[in-house]
Amino acid sequence: MDDDVFARALNACLRYRRRQARTEQPKGHRTANGRWWPSPEEGLDVVGHARAPTNDFPDAYRMHCRNWRHCEALAGADRSSTMWVDHWLAELKQHFGKEPSDPAALREAAKLAQCLDAMPPAPKPPRRPRL
Repeated sequence: MDDDVFARALNACLRYRRRQARTEQPKGHRTANGRWWPSPEEGLDVVGHARAPTNDFPDAYRMHCRNWRHCEALAGADRSSTMWVDHWLAELKQHFGKEPSDPAALREAAKLAQCLDAMPPAPKPPRRPRL
């Protein structure tokens, strides 16, 4: 995975996690009747993939702006690389107890993980002959 693909996937993954935790909100506005509509920066793909807001579900578009597909589209990332970065971040969090915050360190660690995964397993020592 080259640096540009990794950066876009990491951006999409971190944006998705922030939006799921509600620390980042999608850009948009409410109309007079309380329905939420996305701003042009959020992209117009929302209209084609989500149900339209109604009085019963005024935040339908807002909820769609928090899903994987939308965050990937905003970052220009593809699904397989984003899922790889997400699983890799989960492993880091499980191992260290928290996610590292420096993207350069994340990239170097990802390169190391890919190199380690590509290495063949160490050969087993020969069996001791029976006497």
